[in-house]
Parts: sequence; C-alpha cells; structure tokens
Amino acid sequence: MGFGISFRISNLGFRIYFLIMSIIPITNKCNQRCVFCCAEYRRNENISLERIFKEIEKTPELITISGGEPTLSPNLFKIIDFAKKEGKKVELQTNGVTLSYFNLAKKLFLAGVNLFNVNLPSCREKLSDRITRTPGFYKKRIKGVKNLEKLGANIRLTHLINSLTYEDLPEFADWVSGNFTSIKYIQFSFIKIFASDRETPYPVPSYLVPRYEEVEPCLISALEKCNKYKIDFVIDHIPPCFLGDFANYHIDFIKVKNNAKSELQHSPLEKKKIKICRKCKLNNFCFGPRKDYLKLFNNKILLKPITNKF
Repeated sequence: MGFGISFRISNLGFRIYFLIMSIIPITNKCNQRCVFCCAEYRRNENISLERIFKEIEKTPELITISGGEPTLSPNLFKIIDFAKKEGKKVELQTNGVTLSYFNLAKKLFLAGVNLFNVNLPSCREKLSDRITRTPGFYKKRIKGVKNLEKLGANIRLTHLINSLTYEDLPEFADWVSGNFTSIKYIQFSFIKIFASDRETPYPVPSYLVPRYEEVEPCLISALEKCNKYKIDFVIDHIPPCFLGDFANYHIDFIKVKNNAKSELQHSPLEKKKIKICRKCKLNNFCFGPRKDYLKLFNNKILLKPITNKF
C-alpha cells in the first residue's frame, strides 16, 4: 500500500483537482500475464480485510483499488461498500476484461465506483495479445470499456509506453478518438523497470525499455493528436524536458504547480535529479529521471535541459 496522486479532469478543459489517495492492492490474482507486470514482486497474495479497512479509514478522500486484477477478488464489493460508507471516492484499476460481462460492469457502477482506470496496452490486437500473453482477450477488453460507456461511467485509460508500443503512440490517439466517445483522460506512463527503489533484479525485461530520446517524437505527436481530439491527458515517468510544449502536462509539474509544498523536499523514491538538471528551467517542477532507468543505462543518458523561458 502507498500514497500517490489522482485527478478529476473536466472534458471542457484541463482542470485537475488533487486528491490524496491510498493505492490498495487487494489481490495478486490476474487473468493476464503481461510481460511488463511487476506486481508479484511487491504485493502479497492475502491482504486481510481488517488491514484494508484501516487503510481506507485513514485515507482523506480517495482510495484506488488495484491488483493483480481486483475484479477477481471475492472481497471487492465488501471493500467498495465500506469505502462508500466512509464517504470515500473509489477508483478501480482494471484490465477491463471481466467488464465485458455487462452485469458485472453495471454492478460495479451502481456500487459507486467513481472512476474506472482501464489499462490498454495497445491498439493492435496481435500486439496486445503478445504483451498480455492472453490471446483472445483484446476484444473483451474493448467490450468492457464500451460497456462502461453505455453506463455513463467515468473512464480513464492508462497506456504504458515501452519498446513494443512507442512507435504506435500517434496511432493510439487516433484509435481512442475513433473508438470511444466518453474517455475522461489518458495517462501515458513510461515503463517502470522495477516497482520500487529497493535493490532487486529487474522484474521487467530490459528489452522493453526504450531510450527517452527515441520515444520523444512519437509521444509529442500523440499529445498533439489528443489536443486535436479534445482528449485530456497526463504523462509520467519520462522527464518533462522530453515533452516539448507539453511539459506542463507532466504529473511532477502538475503536483508542484498545485501547491504541493513539500514535494521537492520529499522527492519520490523512484526518481532522482542528476547534475545537468540544475541548468534546466523546469528544475523546480521536476523530480528527475527514474532511478531504475539511470541504473539500466549506467547513468549514460541524454537529458535535454530547457534553457529558454518556459
């Protein structure tokens, strides 16, 4: 369990409201075997309801229920019900496959889930099957999102940037616009190599990790398309100096800009500034590159400090 930031975003404009949240993994069970998954390296299979309820009680506003795949947990509705009775908002992280069953999607919606955070690894069926290692689930995932749209649910898409998908980022934006009508926003997240700052073997194969400079033109093109289609977005785990005119859509930038006063004194354990960061105009709005990325490339990475007025 841990703490992070979540957002509510208006489709009428990029308006972000910060909510202190608690991320609660309730199971390791999953119906997919994604090549980039590192949940099993940090999460216990059996988390007691008592511990989960205590975490909910001390969380000010929002809980994010995660897994594994949380819809496979027999305790899911008990947890949602408890959170709602405590007056908390609920975000559900899911791969969307089980939501292809309309009755389950409806039951979760009526239970009070405020935001469905659906991971979509690729807009290409064959590539999605390769990434998730569960052929045949691509169509179920898409049907799950469409079921949520029919219900009028709030939907966020999470798209993981990696070596297999980064060249398709502009196409992904086109695909989202062409296939869905009510997506609240997309979070583009650069792949994590391991789940925390601890010294462990890389649970994610290094071949899945592209260099920042390779991703940059494709990501900027995708963000330009999102702007064109009026799809809101945020970006994380790739430094904002690789986002061109979209640096202010980076999660670090947003957190600091929204008066998170202690953020720079207590930088996230996952990230670290390096010497060249001192020259950057974004230095006060950025926590630096990920430590696992620095380690993978032996600190030999290309950063692009912004020296002109931002």
